[in-house]
Order: sequence, then structure tokens, then C-alpha cells
Amino acid sequence: MLSTMQKEIRTENTKPEFDVPYLVAYGTLRRRTEYRLGYSVGSCLKFYGYGLLRGLRFAQREYPAVLEQQPGLVQVEIFRVLNVSVWAILDRYEGYDPTIGKHSLFVRKAVALVRPRIYAWVYFGGRACVLGD
Repeated sequence: MLSTMQKEIRTENTKPEFDVPYLVAYGTLRRRTEYRLGYSVGSCLKFYGYGLLRGLRFAQREYPAVLEQQPGLVQVEIFRVLNVSVWAILDRYEGYDPTIGKHSLFVRKAVALVRPRIYAWVYFGGRACVLGD
């Protein structure tokens, strides 16, 4: 049986489990701007540390975004998700609608971070964000 620490540290070849307990922030969800989303979000997240995400960060209008399958590294803040009810609030805020998937403004996906070696949920720029729809 794996210890809690072993469950959190996975290799890139391991598929993420459905219960990935981390969120990555690189733009408006970072700690310095998180207060704008209110107490209901702040009380559901706990700062975990800093990390590196593979991708390309850019800003289109007021939206910072990361393109997933691009070269480069993005510095991120990592949060432990304390209450899964926060996903509905964050999905709405980020313009993610699972019913339209990649056509959403942002797409939430669990990926392996470069550092630390854990899986975390990331809001990547969707087609609407990238194409400017």
C-alpha cells in the first residue's frame, strides 16, 4: 500500500487519478489576486508552494493563458484543494464548460508538473481564448 507522500509523487508515465487534489495558478488565480473571488474560494484553497509547468504563457487582452503543448516553462503557484465545491466556482470564473470542452475559453486538465513531480489541475487556454472568439 502506498503512503500519502508516495501517492502525491508520481512519474509522468503514470496516469493521474480522478482525485487530483491540486490546482495550479499562473494568472488571475494567484494569491495576490485570489481575494477578488471572495471568501468562498479562498477558504477552499490552501497555498502549497511554487512550481514549474510545461507550456507557453501569453496574454491576450486582459487574459493570461498557457498553451499546453508548446515549448517552455511557466512559473506557477500550487494550491491544495480543500473542498471540491470550489471547482464549480472556478470553472464558471475561467469560462470552462465541460459540455463544449476545448471550445471553452479555458480548459481544465490534470497534468504532471515539471517541478514538483505531482499532478495538478491547470486551466489551459482553450480555442476561444487562443483564437480570440
